[in-house]
Amino acid sequence: MTEIVFFSSNNIFLGFEAKGHAYADNDSEEIVCAGISALTQTFYFSLLELLNFDESDIYDKQTDGYLMIRVNRKLADNEKVQLLFNSLKLGLDLIRMQFSENLKIEIQEVQND
Repeated sequence: MTEIVFFSSNNIFLGFEAKGHAYADNDSEEIVCAGISALTQTFYFSLLELLNFDESDIYDKQTDGYLMIRVNRKLADNEKVQLLFNSLKLGLDLIRMQFSENLKIEIQEVQND
């Protein structure tokens, strides 16, 4: 199962952490894993390519089965950044609706950066 936690402060998304694998024992689990990867990578590269963030503006950590992305509060408190976060969450929620046994999503309230 893949678990994704969105970090939020006063209804402003600051980042997310995705961990685990969907364990591709069958085709549906491969689809889940590919969908999660496509959405999270699109989010990251949208910050860089569409919003012109510098890589130093984004804290990211990636290992096998783990991805964390954080944006500082000043940059996150932007309508376009929040649109990207909400689009990511919407896409992940749509996957979870069909494959709830493979994906868990939660929102964690955190302190301001």
